[in-house]
Amino acid sequence: MKPEILLSDQGLSKTKTRVNILHLLMRSDLPLSGKDICKGLTSKCDKSTVYRTLNALFEKDLLQRVIIDHE
Repeated sequence: MKPEILLSDQGLSKTKTRVNILHLLMRSDLPLSGKDICKGLTSKCDKSTVYRTLNALFEKDLLQRVIIDHE
């Protein structure tokens, strides 16, 4: 399913950052940390925006949080 549809279905706005983060997560075979996501984004985005976006996606059950080594 396309990230834009997932966001729309959950009542979230389809910002460029949200779409790009979901694309990155959907293409990955492995879990990604916030650092990995910041590095993997092609467009410039600050770390706090990435973490706010991840929290919003988590709250809407669009992703799962995995804690490894307290990160």
